[in-house]
Amino acid sequence: MDSQLRNGCRVIILAIVLYGIVAILRESYNERFLDPEEYPFAWPLWHFIVMFMLGYISPRYWYLFLFLSIAWEIVEYFYDKTDNFPKIYNPHDYLWNSLGLLAGVYASKHSRINLMKDIKGLIKPQTK
Repeated sequence: MDSQLRNGCRVIILAIVLYGIVAILRESYNERFLDPEEYPFAWPLWHFIVMFMLGYISPRYWYLFLFLSIAWEIVEYFYDKTDNFPKIYNPHDYLWNSLGLLAGVYASKHSRINLMKDIKGLIKPQTK
C-alpha cells in the first residue's frame, strides 16, 4: 500500500472515530447534539472538510473516495427508510462530498506546500 492510500485510510478512520464520538454523545447526553436541524451547516462542513482532506492527501485515489462516499450516502438513504435509526440522509451530501474532494485534489496539485512531507519532518526530524 502506497503512502497516499495509507494516509487516506487514516483520514477515513479518524473521521469514523470522530463520528462515533458524536454518536455516543448524542445517545448518552443529548439527542439534539449537533442535530442537523439545529446546526444546518455543521454536517455539510464536516463532509466538505473530510473529503477535502482525502483529496489533498490522496489525490491519486480520488475515484476510490468518491465511490466510497456515494456508497455511504446510499447506505444512509436506506437507513432513513427504517424506524430503528435516526434520520441522517441528506441528498445534498453528494454535492458537499464532491466539492470537497474536487477542492482537495485541486489544492494538492496547485499547492507549493507538501503537507505530508512537512508533517513527517515535524514527527521525525531530518538528520543531516
